[in-house]
Amino acid sequence: MAKFNIIEHYLEQFKPEIMFVSEAEIKKGQNYMCFSVRGYTIEVSKTIEWGMARQVAYIKQNSS
Repeated sequence: MAKFNIIEHYLEQFKPEIMFVSEAEIKKGQNYMCFSVRGYTIEVSKTIEWGMARQVAYIKQNSS
């Protein structure tokens, strides 16, 4: 979970409008809500072949 802590810290410190995480490799069936960060909506892109999440987008809530 160390990588997530780095992502969470970056989002809280710099507050970007959107941030993409590539090669996330989140396992199929895992609850994505454990990767949520307050003030951001999480969007996950899955691959059909493996069922793993390869890309995650954090989108700042209430952004235009």
